[in-house]
Amino acid sequence: MNARLLKRTFCLCLVLVVTTTGCFSAFDRFRRSDNWESVTFLSDEVKELVFAKDVALMTTNQGFFYSTDFTHFKRSGVMLPRGSSVVSFGMADNINDIYAVTEKGYLLRSTDRGASYKMIGEFPSIQIYDVALTTDELLFVATSSGLLVADLDLSKVSDKNERKHFMPWEMLVMALPIWRRANLGSDSDPWHDWSVVLPGNSHRIASDPRDPNHLYAEVLDEGIYESRDAGASWEPLTSDGERVKGPITFGPDKNVMIGKFLSKDGGINFFSTRLTPDRNDEEQIDEFTFPVHSNAINHEGLWALHRKAASVYFSRTGYSWKRVGKPIDFFARRNEESPSVLAVDKQGNLWVATDGHGLFRYTSENVDK
Repeated sequence: MNARLLKRTFCLCLVLVVTTTGCFSAFDRFRRSDNWESVTFLSDEVKELVFAKDVALMTTNQGFFYSTDFTHFKRSGVMLPRGSSVVSFGMADNINDIYAVTEKGYLLRSTDRGASYKMIGEFPSIQIYDVALTTDELLFVATSSGLLVADLDLSKVSDKNERKHFMPWEMLVMALPIWRRANLGSDSDPWHDWSVVLPGNSHRIASDPRDPNHLYAEVLDEGIYESRDAGASWEPLTSDGERVKGPITFGPDKNVMIGKFLSKDGGINFFSTRLTPDRNDEEQIDEFTFPVHSNAINHEGLWALHRKAASVYFSRTGYSWKRVGKPIDFFARRNEESPSVLAVDKQGNLWVATDGHGLFRYTSENVDK
């Protein structure tokens, strides 16, 4: 009886070992052949990932972080009311200070490259979406009441304590879309000399790293506007009569990509790329369009993120695209836990941030072979 039981136990263990070994071998082969490298795991939903030469900054639904070795992220130090999350960073390679905005209207400044932040101001009663710092040290903030620009040197503004109350007239002035210039002049008010340079519900702002006078801003339900004079004037951006819309990214060799639109001459001319989901993604999501959630450009080519399909696409020229990332590449258990942000570091490596599975890096140098 004992011998028979021992024999059955041995057979069962042998089956488990073979099965398990086979599973791990298949997994290892898949990971080695796929070029996606897991860099950092975290269960947070990543909202933005940006790189400078010496630091990487990341904001999630659980806080915001920095990394000086581009592998280990540390939580940035800051004192903010509960529920105040950073939505965007503003920085430039030639400027030490880094700025950040929260969705509830706080403006933060870091003088130690993202390790800690201090509040330097607050916009009451308006929604904040994005921020951009030009290489000429102009700071633009995209808000529900328009695109704002700081008319003073914010590097000289002292840190502020959080204000709990605002006068009714302050809330009214700051919330009016027709407001063009405000110098509130109150000792209790942290904001002086801010101007609205583009009216409307502004959702995006981006500054050309090659030209501080060149800006793009997106207004909800309208599309992208372009400025070539540091925000003094704006013109709607179109391509063959179609209004250009979508996330904005600048790349090498004068490449600019906005949504599905591409310019190869620094933004002078745009054309619509042939960016559509492949057959597998079409069947999965039952859609024929490609809503670009995030895009990136590096020395290899163009990258676009299809969040609903949990897929990353690549193109060398913008005329033909192929999928180089599938849901399983990012350990996505369902579409809601999909890639959310694309970014390129200063060495030209592509990074993918996810909703709940951390950061991944694409390691291939010959993606179209």
